[in-house]
Amino acid sequence: WNSTSQTVFLGQGGRLHDGSVSQSMIKDIVTIVVTFLLVSLSFFIYAKLSRFGMESVYKAWDGPSYVIAAESLYVPSVAATYNTIRSKDIRPDFTFLPAHFPLYPLLIRLFSFVGYYQAMLYISLLGALAFLLAFYTLALQLGIKQPLFLTLPLIALPPRWFIVVHTGSSEPIFLFFVVASLIFYFRKSPWLSAILACFALLSRPQGVLLGVAYLVLALIELARTHDLRSTIERYLPYLLMPLTLLGIFGFYLRQTGDFWAFFKAISIFHHFRLSLFPTFNFGAPNVETFWQEANVIYYLLYLVAILNLFRSKTWQLGVLGAVFYLPLMFLQHSDISRYSLPLLPLAFIAFSEVLSNKT
Repeated sequence: WNSTSQTVFLGQGGRLHDGSVSQSMIKDIVTIVVTFLLVSLSFFIYAKLSRFGMESVYKAWDGPSYVIAAESLYVPSVAATYNTIRSKDIRPDFTFLPAHFPLYPLLIRLFSFVGYYQAMLYISLLGALAFLLAFYTLALQLGIKQPLFLTLPLIALPPRWFIVVHTGSSEPIFLFFVVASLIFYFRKSPWLSAILACFALLSRPQGVLLGVAYLVLALIELARTHDLRSTIERYLPYLLMPLTLLGIFGFYLRQTGDFWAFFKAISIFHHFRLSLFPTFNFGAPNVETFWQEANVIYYLLYLVAILNLFRSKTWQLGVLGAVFYLPLMFLQHSDISRYSLPLLPLAFIAFSEVLSNKT
């Protein structure tokens, strides 16, 4: 690969090279795009020919909730008229929709001229493709030997990610902005990194954890270098993230009349407990007996991935992984495979030597 530009500090002594686009990179990008389109097309042909057709795709998971948020712009009285899912928690005086951060619904509304459910699906797919290309770029930047072979499995694995990508969900655009923010963080472009991190926050509440990770990295860097001025210069732009959060709550205040609408919305779900691994508490809210063997595997694999990252030159990714992992330890929900998706690109990087192997 022909590198022509600056080297970027990463960890202790690790150096990355960020160069111009080469023919091999163009081939890799075309391969990723074509493979993704073929896999997605195959899936939707199968769905179209199935008993319920595309309706089963449009109705899956949180997709309809995002559509209602897009149609109503979170106004409870309007949301009640669009309550196609017949939720008891969408009423003229209350709606749980503020639990879904606004970027994805606003994008659905922006492109609703193709149909709300169609826009929901297209944005999820485009977000996933953008994430794959961003991940490939990050892998290339980190010096991973076979970034193409590392990226291609992300099209279909793990299965929970595949379903999230091909239904209505905000995870694809969230992961794209997270990875894009990391790319510019390692390139020492803090303003671009911070702006992209703000878009991640606008996409999902887990974006707050990305901000916490950058705060921890700032404290570590200050402790290691004792250079307050340099640390402030690099991390000051990330103060845009709390301002973005205030903007989200201000938007909720305008639309719902309640600045704290997000917290009231999530309070009905009973997702967190002050005990370790409550997802294994049989009979608790949101907990079933199935998936639990897989949850044990997810907890272990992601923990090992984080430990591997801490031991590598990209220890900063280990910090981010630890911040994402910690809330999972207190999550009372059986669907750990979905809530742990922010750890997915980090795990692929941590296990890159195995996953990027042709075999």
